[in-house]
Amino acid sequence: MKQLLNVIIGVAFMLFRSVGAREFTIAGILPTGQWYNEQLNYVVKQAVKDINEANLFSKFKLNYQNMSSVSSKVVAVKNVISMMSQANQTDRMAISLAAQAYNVLQCAGVSTNPSLSDKSSYGNFFRTVASDDFQGPAIASYIYQMGWKKIGLITINSDYGLSLGQVFQKKTVELGIKILAHYSYSEDLSDLKTCAKVIKNSGAKIIVFVGNTNDIVQYMKIAGSDEFKMVSKDFVYLGSDGASLDISEVKSFSQKQRDGFNGYLNFLNKGYADTPLFDKISKSWSNSTGAPVDQFPLTLGLYYDCVYSIAYAFDDYLKNTDRSPEEYSSTDPSSPKVTLKNVFNVKFTGASGEVSFDENGDPISSPYIIQNFQTDRLITVGFVDGRTGVYTPLLETIFNENSTAIPSDSNPMSAIRITDAAPMIITIFYILGIIVTLASMVFIFIKRDVPTIKCLSTPFLLIILCGILVIWTSIFGFVTPYSIGACAYQQWSLWIGYGIVMGAVLVKVFRIWRIFDNEAMKKRNLKNSVLFLYTFMIVFCEVIILVVFSIVDPPLPTKVDLSTKSYIDCLSKDSLVQNGFNAALISYNGVLLIIVTYLAYKTRNVKSIYRESTYIVQMCTQVLLCASITVVICYLSNNTVIELFYIKMIAIAVATLVTYFSLIGRVIIAVVSEGGVQELTISKMGKSDVDSSSSARKSIVTTGNKEQYVVVVKDCKSLMSTWKQTLLVANNTDFMFYSYQNAIQASDGVCFNLKDATFANSAENSFNIVSKHKSYLVQCSNAGDMQNLISVLQKAGTKVLKSGVTTAGPEVSV
Repeated sequence: MKQLLNVIIGVAFMLFRSVGAREFTIAGILPTGQWYNEQLNYVVKQAVKDINEANLFSKFKLNYQNMSSVSSKVVAVKNVISMMSQANQTDRMAISLAAQAYNVLQCAGVSTNPSLSDKSSYGNFFRTVASDDFQGPAIASYIYQMGWKKIGLITINSDYGLSLGQVFQKKTVELGIKILAHYSYSEDLSDLKTCAKVIKNSGAKIIVFVGNTNDIVQYMKIAGSDEFKMVSKDFVYLGSDGASLDISEVKSFSQKQRDGFNGYLNFLNKGYADTPLFDKISKSWSNSTGAPVDQFPLTLGLYYDCVYSIAYAFDDYLKNTDRSPEEYSSTDPSSPKVTLKNVFNVKFTGASGEVSFDENGDPISSPYIIQNFQTDRLITVGFVDGRTGVYTPLLETIFNENSTAIPSDSNPMSAIRITDAAPMIITIFYILGIIVTLASMVFIFIKRDVPTIKCLSTPFLLIILCGILVIWTSIFGFVTPYSIGACAYQQWSLWIGYGIVMGAVLVKVFRIWRIFDNEAMKKRNLKNSVLFLYTFMIVFCEVIILVVFSIVDPPLPTKVDLSTKSYIDCLSKDSLVQNGFNAALISYNGVLLIIVTYLAYKTRNVKSIYRESTYIVQMCTQVLLCASITVVICYLSNNTVIELFYIKMIAIAVATLVTYFSLIGRVIIAVVSEGGVQELTISKMGKSDVDSSSSARKSIVTTGNKEQYVVVVKDCKSLMSTWKQTLLVANNTDFMFYSYQNAIQASDGVCFNLKDATFANSAENSFNIVSKHKSYLVQCSNAGDMQNLISVLQKAGTKVLKSGVTTAGPEVSV
């Protein structure tokens, strides 16, 4: 509508005519054949008729003449002082300058450009519609009082769209309202689809449309399509006065399209109000034309009041100048004319309500009514004052899908809530992990004198458990409401926990490598204090990276708005900084993992219950697999923080479980299942202790002397192996292990060739027997039993000893 009639000008024009000395003419320049102009002509004629029939002014009468020819514009400006014109921007400015030159008043019905209030350029201009200087703040104030702080803005690329858009944006800055996206569409509507795409990608849910009636209709069709799906109870559309809906046009749409307009909010100047006088005018028009009353635009009431305002201003001029109507000259520029001072004195009740003007010729009363489209009807639900910004609700606003709940200005907030089923299950699992870890710490401390645990070094076991405990507690940084502390704990708990575990494991496997990668078999005395220092240094490097990260640009709770969802994530202000520090942490810990894996592989043939490289390699492999999958998903996918929470927590849980079992759990199981390894003994058997009639006995082939012992042995090659009672049969060149339970010897056994075997003192009262493909740990109750058994094996392997292969391992300090 604003596009069709940018400026309607009524100029105070009292031209002496041959009809009579007291009759003056209002001249219009409105091309015939246009539907809206025909209605406008009717309204102006009706206003003139009503003034004359009521004898409102005793000194003069009014007449109206429409000069439909566009070529007559200049003639009209020069020779007729009364004008109304449907003009584009260029024509309007020309008419305004002519009115200024001839010192005659110019009145507009729907021209809202703020620049027209500049009296240095438009000193004779006034209007019955409020300036966009008030409409923009009115819309912004309503948005603010509804609690909406983020919006999308669409403006037409025209004088109307640019001017109103600028005023509106200025007010949003004052109120702290953020415009997520602003798109200015072309007047030919060729880019409305691009416009919808920009708004959708911004995530805006509250959308302000500054344009024309047809434009908002076409845009809503596109926005409501299956491609965009932007017409629902989650979206609110607010239209400027130019984007008022044409009910008759909307009724011609399909039911689905009409439903899409439900909840539409249209801001109209109070002059668009449906007053009793306006009802009378619209019904008169309907009776004369036969058209439905709802096809009569509300804006025409402003033109009706424009005619009355000019008449009242002219009457004030006659009273204050003490001139007769016959003395008024329209062709003499120097002759006194009606001015804004006369307009300032105008006060009356018209078709648009109470009418009065300020010194700039703008209406003093600047409330904007808010019309709400509800099931094929426009209902006035409130109004907001453009000058004060005060919003006064009248009726309940109905939003799309007949919802009365005020929609959010953004997507529903997605959050990790501990009360939800999935996060609760994960949290319970992590809490169980914390309980098991604490129980393991107590168990390790109580059983610290058990050889199996003692040889592992109780302090290192407790350090590893501390790291695992910290990792389990990381869950609380994710399931609690995101805060600065929660974001910091997410980072510190995971990386420090991992660093403690990996630091202790690296030091242990390094100790094994130093001892067994020792061709000269020199004594390696690696004290715990030195190993603890190494562990501390490894963790300290991790701490340095995290401290610098926290100082430079720490991750903080940040709201992320996408087109379909919003959530809080822990993000640094600069994503490059965050990615850089995360890369540094991943690289550092990745190097630790690689070193541990390499050293564990190098010492794979010197395993024991407390330093078994197979378990460490398996642990590293699983941790590397979980970490790789998690990193790829986190950095190469578009998952939200909710989805990444499940991925991270599951991966961390799997990696932590594998780490716990490989380093701690299997040891505890072994100790518990055997009732305490420290009680196991080794004893020499006589022939009477073995069933000589059994088939197993007959299967033994011996040459020379042999010794038989019942020992307690553990296979270091098997991940799930435990201590077993075993029959050891030693010959001159080899010995064999047989399963031995309840004095029954198994038929099959494991043979060790003494030529390939190496005996190493592992720790107090225990030693390893290692060959190319076998590795066993023998646990003895005391040092005497251990030396006795080793002596037997040395005696059996005399030839081997003469060849220079030692059976004595290096001395170990733990």
